[in-house]
Amino acid sequence: MKRHLHLLFALLAGLLYSNTLKANHIYGGNMSLQASATPGFYNLSLSLFIDKRNLEPNSIDDVLGVYIFSKSTNQRVDRFDLIKGPSTPLIQSTSACDALLKLDLDILVYSQLVNLPASKYTDPQGYYVIYERCCRNVDIANIQNPGNTGQLFRLDFPAVVQSGIGFQNSSPDFGVPPADYVCINRPFKVSFKATDADGDRLQYELVDPLAGYTTRANVFGTGNSYPTYPAINWVSGFSAAKAVPGNPTLQINPTTGELTVTASQLGLYSFAVLVKEFRGGKQIGQVQREFQFVVVDCKQNKTTPPAITSNGASLSAILHCESTPLTLATESDPKFVYQWQRNGVDLEGETKATLTVNELGNYTVQKKFLYNCGVDTVSQGVNIYCETYLYMPSAFTPNGDGVNDEWKIQNIESLTEAVVTIFDRWGSVVFSSKGYITPWDGTFKSEKVPVGPYTYQIQIPHQKPYRGSVQVLY
Repeated sequence: MKRHLHLLFALLAGLLYSNTLKANHIYGGNMSLQASATPGFYNLSLSLFIDKRNLEPNSIDDVLGVYIFSKSTNQRVDRFDLIKGPSTPLIQSTSACDALLKLDLDILVYSQLVNLPASKYTDPQGYYVIYERCCRNVDIANIQNPGNTGQLFRLDFPAVVQSGIGFQNSSPDFGVPPADYVCINRPFKVSFKATDADGDRLQYELVDPLAGYTTRANVFGTGNSYPTYPAINWVSGFSAAKAVPGNPTLQINPTTGELTVTASQLGLYSFAVLVKEFRGGKQIGQVQREFQFVVVDCKQNKTTPPAITSNGASLSAILHCESTPLTLATESDPKFVYQWQRNGVDLEGETKATLTVNELGNYTVQKKFLYNCGVDTVSQGVNIYCETYLYMPSAFTPNGDGVNDEWKIQNIESLTEAVVTIFDRWGSVVFSSKGYITPWDGTFKSEKVPVGPYTYQIQIPHQKPYRGSVQVLY
């Protein structure tokens, strides 16, 4: 069900210094260039849409670099470092499946106030700014070899001086998209409308996502000059006009920017929207946004819980004291994704059909639909334990002299599930504790118990209970 959260949306990562980190937590983004109150200064920004459930450690950088080129010569004019700002959750729409298909998405904006001096930015053909990064989510269904295909964001803007006169312009600014999914065989629509601070006319179209020149071997853009930037290679049957299969396929209203589709095939699909900016009948700029839609089955599907095995046998507990790792396994079905847990906490990155166990604890595995709306199921727990040997004194003297005043049990400190019960000679409970953080001090209801023998029982999960007696002396 929630696999699309883990597969979801991979366009690029704003990673500047590590060539090993992947970009599959980024599912979309676009640039913006807005004029400030100070002439010649502009707020240049790159908005990235982040799937928090797919984040890898250290995959978010504080700074990323973008490059500006002249359109007439394709020569680099400037390089700017954009600074990461605070993240903001994307708003999810409401529907029958939202309780089950919750997308945990943020918008992360990198920005910098940049100076575009009139003495420098005079190219009559204008300029373009880019950020490129490899690679993409390998589960994208409509792009060939996405795991080795780069991604590039681009914004085109006019010269700041035209015919000797200052020309101030702010680029079209896309709104924030909803954190939504597409239900198969149901009409879907969403607005990709942009706003323009100068009141320029805007026109929308679906275009090919840009791949740029990055690869898995060279994951970051270098700022080199190129006459063109290549687009992605579509899987056979897909195109900018058929990015999401359906009847109708994904379409955009050229005037309003509204996207519509009635999807006919499950999967994860990339697409790009280009908004062009016109003033006085002439195009002066454009911005390209790349995004992804995940198409899911929104029926309330059910499935059987997964089972955990070790060496082919289903067990509820496994005694394992050796230093060598232990392997647990569950079913492997491509319609589902699995999440292993230890003591009820997700184990990061452990989503395969097998798990190598290096620590004791209670292990479970969640079974989640891949592209279907349905209820997650979880296996019965398997307790991996190593039998602990306890040592109990046969007597203690709780007389308050500071010596041997508590009945201390050796090796019980880590056994938080152990239940210690102490009885008097008539079988009444005088002490009971789950875990044994505070040892028995020889009292019952804040009063000292009489001298004499007391029986005890110590129950430890998956071990035979300890039974015996302890003598209280004064």
